Amino acid sequence: MAKLYFATSDALVVLTTEGDHARCGLHLEGNNIGCVAFDPLRPQLMYCGTSGSGLWRTDDAGESWRPAGKGVRHSKVQSVAVSRTERVNGRGVVYAGTEPSAIFRSEDAGESWRECGSLTGLPSAREWRFPPRPETHHVRWIQPDPHVQGRLFVAVEAGALVRSPDSGTTWQDRTVDGPRDTHC
Repeated sequence: MAKLYFATSDALVVLTTEGDHARCGLHLEGNNIGCVAFDPLRPQLMYCGTSGSGLWRTDDAGESWRPAGKGVRHSKVQSVAVSRTERVNGRGVVYAGTEPSAIFRSEDAGESWRECGSLTGLPSAREWRFPPRPETHHVRWIQPDPHVQGRLFVAVEAGALVRSPDSGTTWQDRTVDGPRDTHC
């Protein structure tokens, strides 16, 4: 059996295939789904970000969903990622990116969250703008380095590709010749 997950503007679509048969299920209907990620070593643990309804989690591979724990203070969750190298109690450390731009971290499978160091304290932050809503910007993509524990790459749309060498405690701003219109 294989499952594929698709983020849409009105639901999370789960396509399950078994041999020649396939079935499709809709979850979190009525929500604009922005992202979905699973723990690579515990794939039954998944996280889904929405644009307006916050972050959701499942521990049964998407059969049932519930809101993630407290600590993510913005309802627009545009990106979520689970680290392969940072592990606590056999689970990957989870990162969630929001609009306005902020990164949150969970070490307990999404039960509680804490904000990482301030992205908006970077010098380039005053130039960040998302053209359809120029008064704001958001974390569009988070990529934990698969080879270096604690190193994160973050794409802010639109404005910068930044990185953290220490699990989001501190941030290094975009390079002078680095991309500004970053999506992933």
